[in-house]
Amino acid sequence: MVFGASGMDSVYNQREEQRLRYRWYLKFANNADEKTLTGQMFDISSRGMAFLCHCDENCPNPDEKITTRFAVPHFDSGDSFDLIFFNRTGRVCRVDDLSTRVRRVAIQFAKPLFFKPGEQNISESEAQRRLNAQKHARTEPERRMKTQAEEKTRLYVETIRRLEDKLEAETAARLKAEEQAQTNNAVTIKAQDQAASYARAKDRTERTAETESKARAQAEQRLRSEIEARVEAEKQLKVAIEKHSGIKAQAAEEIATVKSEMSEAIRTAQSEAQKEAEFHVETINRLKDEPEAETAAGLKAGEKAQTNSDISVKTEDKAAAYAPARDQARTTATDESESRAQAEQHLRSEIEARVKAEEQLKAAIEEQSRIKAQAAKEISAVKSRMLFKEMRKLKT
Repeated sequence: MVFGASGMDSVYNQREEQRLRYRWYLKFANNADEKTLTGQMFDISSRGMAFLCHCDENCPNPDEKITTRFAVPHFDSGDSFDLIFFNRTGRVCRVDDLSTRVRRVAIQFAKPLFFKPGEQNISESEAQRRLNAQKHARTEPERRMKTQAEEKTRLYVETIRRLEDKLEAETAARLKAEEQAQTNNAVTIKAQDQAASYARAKDRTERTAETESKARAQAEQRLRSEIEARVEAEKQLKVAIEKHSGIKAQAAEEIATVKSEMSEAIRTAQSEAQKEAEFHVETINRLKDEPEAETAAGLKAGEKAQTNSDISVKTEDKAAAYAPARDQARTTATDESESRAQAEQHLRSEIEARVKAEEQLKAAIEEQSRIKAQAAKEISAVKSRMLFKEMRKLKT
């Protein structure tokens, strides 16, 4: 940055040595290890110089030591001059604020220059002419170099911009590809999770179907057992009914026989008793006429009555003997009726249990069919979604 006019100003007197005023760049640093800063020459002598710098924290302060690198024109007897470069360490003598942005720093060299820049036996106009000629001689190559540098800079900037655009496009494409890959991975993971879920549901359905099949087999086995038990009970009931019918018929025959014998015995006893009574009456009537004959006839009638009494007793004993058989037949018929009623009740219970088992088996079969249909529907939906996503992925 240039602070003030360019070129060389006038040479003026300061104390015992004249100072050369011109505007060229210089480099300075607080020490050799710190960052190098740029300033602009203001004036110079063999023992010190003044330069301009920015008014900021990098500007040196009074009594600080700084290192400088600068060039000083050395005029010869011809029509040109040479630039002599110096590295000098010096102490800051004074710092002046020229504006809010620019300061002037004056330093004193630790080692003086080998010539006096302001005292070179050349007039100010001649020095100005040589500097201007040198300036114009340097201007055209510098301009061409500057143009070439600007063109190279422009090409470099354009290349950098194209590379940045390409890098940005590649980065965007990469990010988009990564996002697409993440999305695909998420979709794949979701599909895998859904497939695993459906596989677990399928396993559960298969286990449920297997359990229901086992339950159905067990129910069928129980049903077959109940049917066999029912058939066996029906056989036993049929045998019991047949036995009961036989016993009942035999009891009826025996009762009829006993009744017939008892009726016959009763009729015989009644007939004999009537005959004895008639004979006894006749005997009494005769005895009234014949006391002795009556006595004999009475004795005979008493014996006959005794005989009839014995026959009645036998008849009653025989009837009493047939009574337990009749009671036993009635008891047997009653027991058979109760057994038949119990068998019929058991048969009805078995039929109800069989109907209930068939209803449960039918419900289990319907539930199994419903679960299988639902699982098949869900698996078909998952396959359709995965196929749709794959087609979208292929299209993209």
